[in-house]
Amino acid sequence: MSAESPQIKSKAAKKFVVVAWSGAVPIHLSPRGQRTQHLMNALRSYGDVERVGGDNIPQWLAGSSERTTSSWYRQLLHRLVYNLLIDKYEISVWRELRRWRPSADAAVLVAHPCSHLSIAARKLTRDGIPYIVDIGDPWILTSPSPEVGRLSRWRARRQERKVWSLAVGAIVTTQAQGDALSKLFPHLRILVRPNGYSSSDDVERSQQTSTASARDPNKLHLVHYGSLYGERVDFEKVFRQLAKSGRWQSITLHQYGSDWGDALASILAYSKVDRRAPITWTEVLSGARMFDAAIVIGWRNPRQMPSKTVQYLTLPIPRIAISTSDGGDALAAYVADRPGWALIDDVSEQAAQIVADHVAKQWSDTELQAPKDESWAGVERLLGAFVNETTSGI
Repeated sequence: MSAESPQIKSKAAKKFVVVAWSGAVPIHLSPRGQRTQHLMNALRSYGDVERVGGDNIPQWLAGSSERTTSSWYRQLLHRLVYNLLIDKYEISVWRELRRWRPSADAAVLVAHPCSHLSIAARKLTRDGIPYIVDIGDPWILTSPSPEVGRLSRWRARRQERKVWSLAVGAIVTTQAQGDALSKLFPHLRILVRPNGYSSSDDVERSQQTSTASARDPNKLHLVHYGSLYGERVDFEKVFRQLAKSGRWQSITLHQYGSDWGDALASILAYSKVDRRAPITWTEVLSGARMFDAAIVIGWRNPRQMPSKTVQYLTLPIPRIAISTSDGGDALAAYVADRPGWALIDDVSEQAAQIVADHVAKQWSDTELQAPKDESWAGVERLLGAFVNETTSGI
């Protein structure tokens, strides 16, 4: 908290409530969960903050590796979500919020997941409490291809329209998302702000102690950090181009995290896939120099941007973004003027040349240094100020 925080807090004297189901338990800590924590830190500069949501999520529902995706109850839950529910948390959301009585001056609803939004919005509006929705990926109304059945889509559209019509503001991660919402709900005040990166002492120490290992220029070692899920760009074409170029004797993609849809099976004809368990970002930074470059695989929906993109700015190795060739891609727009990035779209015929040139360059620490204004400290200031100003005087 900055030195100005006590003065700001004494002037505002607000009470905020943050309703979120992301990151409520350690096993479910995600980019959205981290965002929730930083949002709460930001709001403490202006008043008191209460967290509501996710206290009773079973570990298997939150994503515990003790249960496999092939188990009967996961298959049943998947069918229920696809055909009826808003998301897999909807039943537990209803049980936890049914007796909730909000007491606050303002609220922020954090998504995804989204099943809590309509319940919280209804209760807050009934009590005259203004709220803002901080949403990552598009929900239904602004999503070009929702991956749900007809009844689930109908329920979600109905609920989302009500949520936005009653909200006073929105926080989104890409400009394209903001533009799409603004067209549907012109009354909304909108802040466009992706996640920040961690700049803790542990991260800084890891950067200083990370050492390069001797690499064979005839072998290409790429790494992807974080889970793979959802509809991604056609990165198989990129790996096909890399293999067909003949520049490398072997290509290996090291995957740290789950591949929920087995998306990496598509590149096995062109690359080895080394699947590994997820690790902390401190561990990531300590071992990153073993690889030639880190890749981010973009979403098929050009309005979305993988949240890990910002954290990749702290890596001591070059970064490669694979984006969609559709116009207005949010990932392409973000990395365009950021240090250490190469950009490849999923129909590029120059993928091998771009990658070869990018990994061959002798990158200095200064050239790869993360911009300070992209850190969580800077993002927190923007989030807190926007929420406080947007909900003041209502």
